[in-house]
Amino acid sequence: MKKSYVRVMSALLTVMCVFLGGCSKRNTANTAEPYYTYEDLFRKAGFSKRTQLMYVAGEETYEDAEALKEAVGEPQTSGVVEWEGSDNKCTSYTLDSEGNKSGALTYTYRYAKSGERIAKIGNGYYTDYIYKDGKIDRILRYSGEKKTADAVTVMTVEFKYDAEGNNTVVSVHDETEGTMLAYDYKLSYDENGRLSTIVYVSDAGNEESHTEFTYNGKGLVASAARYGKDGRLLVLTEYTYE
Repeated sequence: MKKSYVRVMSALLTVMCVFLGGCSKRNTANTAEPYYTYEDLFRKAGFSKRTQLMYVAGEETYEDAEALKEAVGEPQTSGVVEWEGSDNKCTSYTLDSEGNKSGALTYTYRYAKSGERIAKIGNGYYTDYIYKDGKIDRILRYSGEKKTADAVTVMTVEFKYDAEGNNTVVSVHDETEGTMLAYDYKLSYDENGRLSTIVYVSDAGNEESHTEFTYNGKGLVASAARYGKDGRLLVLTEYTYE
């Protein structure tokens, strides 16, 4: 169960990246693409580094995020995502209480002339970003850092749209660890077209958890609060940029 949870959260963070700014071909319909290309967003906003602090509730129940933070005290996890100068390389790592780095992963990104991200390479994988009619259509992750004719697809992310062109569902099929995980994310947006809620739906069709987002004045995610199916706050993550 723990391994499956890590894979789901990894996909959620990978499959957490272009609400504001967008690209020249982007239409105005709501889309979860920014959630999957979040690194591009904060760089376009003039920042080179994002730090996240995670507060985990454990078995306790808290009325709200502030009550959780007060009870937990120090965050359990501190993570950083940082662009390397003007190169299209980005590194993520964790920090301990003394500021020591560990678990560093570096990715190289490729872009179309019109600005869309078209590839992410690193950590043993090559990831394609595929567009259709100016909107994100699929994300395909291949085993190996070169996309060859016989490359094995280990994860597929499909973006589904309603009649108005809004991205309402993201379907994930993840075989990165050798066994298939299949699940959906149901999406809701606020009045500014920003992702406000993601509902995680298991392969059995059960709504297992949901995450609510807030934003700062730059339109970047300021916090993400994940709740269980019983409505209990499970994890609060706060983000800062510099």
